[in-house]
Amino acid sequence: LKPHQPTPPNPPLAGVPARSEQARKMDASKLKKVAGKKFGGPRKKSVTRSVKAGLQFPVGRIGRFLKKGRYAQRVGSGAPVYLAAVLEYLAAEASNTILIPPPSLRMNRRPSLRRGAS
Repeated sequence: LKPHQPTPPNPPLAGVPARSEQARKMDASKLKKVAGKKFGGPRKKSVTRSVKAGLQFPVGRIGRFLKKGRYAQRVGSGAPVYLAAVLEYLAAEASNTILIPPPSLRMNRRPSLRRGAS
């Protein structure tokens, strides 16, 4: 996004006194407070959509691929998040790290000795 650029001042109207530079600065300072934007000071660190969704897969990149791939005319804001979650689940399932059985379902048996197949 581009930073806000002030619009050029309107030409002076007939019969209306021109405002001083100091009055313009005062109005600009009021506008900054009203708009709620911070123009000075350190910039906040951006929070990615992957972090917001609690995912490891890149939501922004998947959204870009959905748009550039022309899979549909329009791509909703939730589609890349959902797809990233599904892909992350499948990747974890493939590496067998997603499903760890709880202790109550684990079988703690001693390995039995197999006798000769008959």
